[in-house]
Amino acid sequence: MAYTATANAFLNTLFNKFILQEVRTKTYENPLAGFKKETLPMGYDAEFIHVNPVTLADYAQPAAPAYTDPFKTAIPVTFGEYLTVNINKIAEATIYEDTLLDAFTSYEKFDVMVQSIINSLYSGNNIWEYNEIRKLAASNVTTKKVKATQISPVTDLATGQAAIIALLDTVNALTYPTSDYNYAKNGNTPAISFCDVENQRIMMTYAMWDRLLTYNYSSAFHDELIRLKPRVVLVDKIDDAGKIAAIVMDEGYLQFRDRKFSVESIINPADLSINYWLRRRVLSGCVGFANAHALVTAEL
Repeated sequence: MAYTATANAFLNTLFNKFILQEVRTKTYENPLAGFKKETLPMGYDAEFIHVNPVTLADYAQPAAPAYTDPFKTAIPVTFGEYLTVNINKIAEATIYEDTLLDAFTSYEKFDVMVQSIINSLYSGNNIWEYNEIRKLAASNVTTKKVKATQISPVTDLATGQAAIIALLDTVNALTYPTSDYNYAKNGNTPAISFCDVENQRIMMTYAMWDRLLTYNYSSAFHDELIRLKPRVVLVDKIDDAGKIAAIVMDEGYLQFRDRKFSVESIINPADLSINYWLRRRVLSGCVGFANAHALVTAEL
């Protein structure tokens, strides 16, 4: 709040009385908050377990006395993922009440200003959280752990329809048991996993979504887009380079869980200032046996 007073004392008195004071208080809401999972209890980490479907074999009646041993073990192939708390963040904001009281003409506007400073903590936290989840989703695509299908940038009806076909193919392919859409292995044995459409989430750039709607508004593909809309979460970008247009994933693929989220404050009576601290401790990671597949518009 920069304000230069005039030199004349009388004029200062006049010019320092503002005709209008307006304070805007807004809090940014994280559009990817739906990807967050339940808060972790204190002292606990997370373990995720997947068991492969068993393989059926031909059966032949054994000749007596060579009966099948009923106590013979047949343990299915099992996969384990362990994630621990790996992010520790802090944000700070100070309110100088003594200074602010002289700067405002009513307690109502003063209270709004105080609230806007507190909201800045939450907005900063939500912006950080949004970028962290976005980058987490992109990380295994850019390192090629998660496979990707390259499509042409959507610029007309033909490329728009081709992109929708690639999207629908991915959504449907993830519903069938396969090792093509995960990267987990137990020795040399890959994980076999599948994911119903109802349990899929689609992270997509708004530029991609807008173009798909625009170029397919009057085509049969438009109805398919509307059907998928409840599963779609829009972002400004997924990877910083802007090459990833969409990621279709099992809802359990991204793990972003709070261990601690708190806002604490303390008053300094000397200058009537209030210090606020926002603390975050987070478990962040991806589950390798959960299905995920990306659509990219350029070679990664």
